[in-house]
Amino acid sequence: MSTFKSVNKSWRAGQVAVEALLVVIIFALLIFGGIELSRGVAVRQALDSGTGAATRALSLDPTQWG
Repeated sequence: MSTFKSVNKSWRAGQVAVEALLVVIIFALLIFGGIELSRGVAVRQALDSGTGAATRALSLDPTQWG
């Protein structure tokens, strides 16, 4: 009976390790996905701002650009 209990304990420890690894992987995917999403939003905002500034500069005096 004691052999069965020691095998059961090591099996449960392995199960806990696998479950913890799965949770950590999912959590890491969420964190890094959020970071990538925020970087994409920042790039989009920079492009919008740049095109707005270029459009305004061209509309004020188009002859200055050749």
